[in-house]
This record gives sequence, structure tokens and C-alpha cells, in this order.
Amino acid sequence: WPMSSGTWVDIVTDAIEDICSRGRIPIVVGGSPFYLSTLVMGPNGAPKSTLEAVEEVGRQMKERGSWEANYAYLQQIDPRHADTVTRNSWYKLERALCVYLISGRPLSSYNYKYSSAAENPIDFRGTVLYRPRKELAVDICDRCEQIVYAGLVEETYWAVMNGLDPDGIHAKTLGYRQAISYLREAWFGDRTPKTRDAQVKCFRLFLLNYKRACRSTASKQINMMSHFKMPLEWYDASQMSQDAICTAILERYNAPVCPPVLNHRADVELTIEAFAIDL
Repeated sequence: WPMSSGTWVDIVTDAIEDICSRGRIPIVVGGSPFYLSTLVMGPNGAPKSTLEAVEEVGRQMKERGSWEANYAYLQQIDPRHADTVTRNSWYKLERALCVYLISGRPLSSYNYKYSSAAENPIDFRGTVLYRPRKELAVDICDRCEQIVYAGLVEETYWAVMNGLDPDGIHAKTLGYRQAISYLREAWFGDRTPKTRDAQVKCFRLFLLNYKRACRSTASKQINMMSHFKMPLEWYDASQMSQDAICTAILERYNAPVCPPVLNHRADVELTIEAFAIDL
């Protein structure tokens, strides 16, 4: 069963409190602005998606078919939320449709628990590490090639053969979506064998589309962080050493406005315990 943002917030909050109780400062490391916003602002109180609702919404989404058709339906029932959903954000679209199916209310009618980050009893200090666009794009492309070389296509094939619905919501995640499209075109298709040249052409197109999708996702994340729910410090990682970045972060977390629960004792060396949450 997929992790919901509300469940994720409960788990992370417990971890934060545990780390703070030991006199340490937790660092939440993640890449999903949606999950991080929910952590900072508190869950919005919308009903949790049930297995029955997910299955029914999945069936309806399949019937509508394309992204455009499903997005058009979301615009009808919740135009305000639709404005925040970027193209191919299938999970966000599915979540909004589940909430509407369960409650009869648009997701945008539910408000965050806190009206501002300052109301959260946890004192969050936000930091964003970024790099120049061209430099980041090169590294993303290199990383995509490494992931494919490590077995993305083989993993996707194994997942489909072991029950992953190639038309379901989980098959539309970054990487799986492009790999499934490639497998269909190059290997399954019309069930006729493809020539070597045709397979190579399909593979190159798959790799190109995968790189484009990853660069687009990175761009969307940076844009969303620029409109985050709390002030953020932005550090150009290409212009700072790792030690300089760590020093800057330590100075922010050691600021006098830090609440008692996060303040370290003067006679104890500051220690940061970081935990990464797979988003």
C-alpha cells in the first residue's frame, strides 16, 4: 500500500521528536515539495484514500485514458487544485479524485493544519542546495544513463511480469513510465519481432525521453521550492565546498531564536543527525 503524506508526516514527526530528545538536531532530506510542505504546515485534514477508492478512481482514469482527459475532469470538480497540478503528476491527480470520491468535496477545500510555518511547534529552518541549470542538466543526464545501465529496464520488465499494472498509477512514476513505453514499442508492440536497428532507435528515444522527464522534474521542484510555505536559504553548491555548506547550515540551526527543544547545551559539541526519507 503506497505511503500517504499524512502517514509520512506522522513517521517523520516521531523521528524528529526522538532525535531532539537526545539533544541532537535532525535534518529532513528530501526532494518532494508536496511532502515537505505537509510536514511544515501540517496535514490538511482530507480523508485518507482507501483501497476501494484508489481502485475505483484507477478504473475511471483508465476509462478516460489520456492525461488531458483526466486533467480536464479535475478542472471541472476542483479548478483551484488543478492549477497546482503539473503535467503528468499522476499521483497528485489521483489523490484529488480519491478525496472527491470519498467526501464529495474538492481537495482544495481542505486547509493545512497551520496557517503559517511559524505556528508549527517544530522550528524548521529551510535550506536549498542548487546548481547552475546547465551544470545540473549534464549531471542529470549522466545519472539517467547510470540508472539505465544499472537495470531500470530490466527492473521494470520484472515488475510488470510480477503484477505491476502497466496502465496503473504506479506505472506512471518517473522512469517506469518511460521504460514501459519503450518495452511496448520495442519488444511487445504488435507482437512482431523488431529489427536490430528498430530496437536501437526505440532505445535511443527512450533514453532521450527519460532524460527530458528528469530534467523537467528537477525544474518543477526548484520552481515549487521557490514558492515554498516558509523562508528558505539558497546555497549554490557549485560555488561552495562541502565544509562551507555544513558550516552555513550549522550556523543557521544554532541561531538564538532556536527553541529550547533544539538548543544544544553549551558544554556539548553540536551534533547533527541526518535521516533521509525516500520520497
